[in-house]
Amino acid sequence: MTITGLDRLNQRRERIIRQLATIKHKTKLADRKVETRKKILIGAMILQRVNNDSAMKERLLTQLDPFLIKPSDRKIFGLPQIERRM
Repeated sequence: MTITGLDRLNQRRERIIRQLATIKHKTKLADRKVETRKKILIGAMILQRVNNDSAMKERLLTQLDPFLIKPSDRKIFGLPQIERRM
């Protein structure tokens, strides 16, 4: 069986599609890595300020209280467990 011009173009197209998928995946991973780094740096800054300022710690806990729902997350910050209504 001989490969026609159309077959070669289809093979090339498939190769390009795979290359595009790889590039998109790598870009998504890089973006996610940057977002994770931002969260770490912001968290470190806030923790530093909270450890040096009790009023800021209270403000943070007040804001976290309605935000945190999971019992394990609330426990980390010493917040009381939420009563579940049935």
